[in-house]
Order: sequence, then structure tokens, then C-alpha cells
Amino acid sequence: MMGSRLVRLFGDMRRSSVAACLGLALVCAGCTDRVTAECEKSVGDAKIAACTRMIETGDWKGADLAWTYIERGKAKYFKGDFDGAIVDHSQAIEADQKNVSAYTNRGHAKQRKGDLEGAIADSSRAIEIDPAYAPSYILRGLVKKDNDDFDGALADFDRFIMLDPQLA
Repeated sequence: MMGSRLVRLFGDMRRSSVAACLGLALVCAGCTDRVTAECEKSVGDAKIAACTRMIETGDWKGADLAWTYIERGKAKYFKGDFDGAIVDHSQAIEADQKNVSAYTNRGHAKQRKGDLEGAIADSSRAIEIDPAYAPSYILRGLVKKDNDDFDGALADFDRFIMLDPQLA
């Protein structure tokens, strides 16, 4: 039961609040509605291509650009391209340094590459920015578990459950 909830959590990997309004508030002069929708809703190579087209227009800035890099980075992550995911999430952080999803997602990619220190640093930075962002605690707890820091892992898992009991 918990495994399926975690898959749902990490499959969604929340977006910034600005990006949640996609289609209502975001404008990309070089993008058609179809391209914008493809970046948001497609998977795999189609998502990567649509998001790349959006990035290449140069019309996106700040949180909007970060959202586009996050979407492309998630697609790369799920294809197993962890290096590409790290690069895209780093670009998202450059565009919006307070985007907790970008730090947390980059931390997941670092964890998959075996960079546990980098994953801890990214999840901890996300927690510094937004202590109420539950996904950062589950990532940091998993990495602490991998490092045999069971007390630290349990503390992070408890915090995750307290923040988002519906997913526990």
C-alpha cells in the first residue's frame, strides 16, 4: 500500500504554484497551445521534445522557465537519463532558486547515481526553503536509510507523515 502511494508521489513530483496555473497565466509567444500541452502532459521523448521547443523560444523566464526544465528533467529521469535530469533540474534552480521541486527532483537523480551526499544536500536545501514540502523529507529519509542513519531516517519519515498523512 505505501509503495503505491510513494510511486504516485514521485510520479507527480509537484510543480511550483505558478506552473500549476499553466494555460491560465503562462504565455509563450513562440509556443502553440499544443506544444505547451505536450510539455505538460506528454511522456518520454514527446515530452522532452515539446519542453525543449518551449525552452528554445527564449520566451520563458523565472518560475515559468524552471517549470519547463523540471518537466523535461522528470521525463529524462523516468527514461533513466539521470545525468540529463540533474542538468535540467540544475537549470531549473538557476531560473528559480527557491523551487523546492527542482532541488528534490535533482536529489532523486543524484540518489539514483549513487551521489548520496548530493541527494542529502539537495533535499536539505529544499527543506530550508520550504519546511512544509513533504517530498523532500521522504527523499532525505531514504538516503539516510541508505547511509545506515536509521534514527535520522525515521525522524524524516515521521515528519513526512505528519505533513502529508494521506500519502503515508
